[in-house]
Amino acid sequence: MITSRCGRLIHLDKAWIHSDPWGAYRLVLLAARFDMAIATDTVELIKSVDFTRLDKGHIFPELSKLLLSERPSQGLRYMFRCGILKQVHPLLFALVGCRQEESHHPEGDAFQHTLLVVEQCRKRLQDSAHPLVLMWAALLHDIGKPATTAYHKGKLTAYGHDVAGSRLAVSFLTELKAPPEVVNAVQQLVREHMQPVLLYKQKDKVSDRAIRRLLARVDIKELLLLSEADYTGRGITRDYQPIKNWLCRRIEQLQMPGADKS
Repeated sequence: MITSRCGRLIHLDKAWIHSDPWGAYRLVLLAARFDMAIATDTVELIKSVDFTRLDKGHIFPELSKLLLSERPSQGLRYMFRCGILKQVHPLLFALVGCRQEESHHPEGDAFQHTLLVVEQCRKRLQDSAHPLVLMWAALLHDIGKPATTAYHKGKLTAYGHDVAGSRLAVSFLTELKAPPEVVNAVQQLVREHMQPVLLYKQKDKVSDRAIRRLLARVDIKELLLLSEADYTGRGITRDYQPIKNWLCRRIEQLQMPGADKS
């Protein structure tokens, strides 16, 4: 059915690929996980598969393995090339071609940014207490951008994409039958992923109450990992350390006797 030649996966049975969309889906993910290329004619064949018959309830464990693998962005690129994103995951496919303000995102569209953020989070997994949640949040953190991107005063904006994205993340993961605890944790991270940077930008005005509210809403350690990946996943060198240092210092101050209660 499928064989490997010179590090490439090549199909031997066209009928098998067309009759087994789940097998074709897994083939793409396995190629990425084991760092193998997919032959061009095999890619074209997979693109002709009707994935609408696919039972999405099987997908979450397989995509989770991809996200925790060495090069998750490779699998996402394969899924795009093979037409799987378009047919099976339209919310992710919508990121392709979703323009971003170039001054903030020189890397390109929202899909390219997502790939970079996924890789940045992958580098930080050893610091995460909930690596699977972190990787799913990285994949879905900007899923609300296509629905919220617009021109505002001559610039591309995506105001509210964090809130919109948190709702879409729930829909996306629920459809894949992800565990409820994963859905809830990912939703929280997607909703709050911009907060560390936004708070830092107005750091002289941020009250202790605002910091406490953030701590009550989300796992701050995981949020900092996602926020740093988002901040640095733009194709250019950016220093997140001042943001992290400031927020950690404010949190430490809250734990000191006599800390401001405002």
